[in-house]
Amino acid sequence: MSAPKSKSAYTSKGEREANRSLSKAIKRERSAIDKWTLLQKAWLKGKNPWVTVPNPNTADTRARYVRVRAETEWGDPRKGFMFGAMKD
Repeated sequence: MSAPKSKSAYTSKGEREANRSLSKAIKRERSAIDKWTLLQKAWLKGKNPWVTVPNPNTADTRARYVRVRAETEWGDPRKGFMFGAMKD
């Protein structure tokens, strides 16, 4: 019988190079509706993406837009509408 092999001689494969210019071109082609659709789908799946919204503090003119979590802005997706629930 042969002896068991040792796994101490691992060689890293390194990072895979992606074409960054192609990735950036694809991101630039997305419309605003596509971006919001992707954010909404992630939020409905239970993830909590960052959303850019107008700053509620209008006196702060340096930061016209702020980034907040989707649950802060839209609420919890699990507590959305329920079929057959009565509305007040």
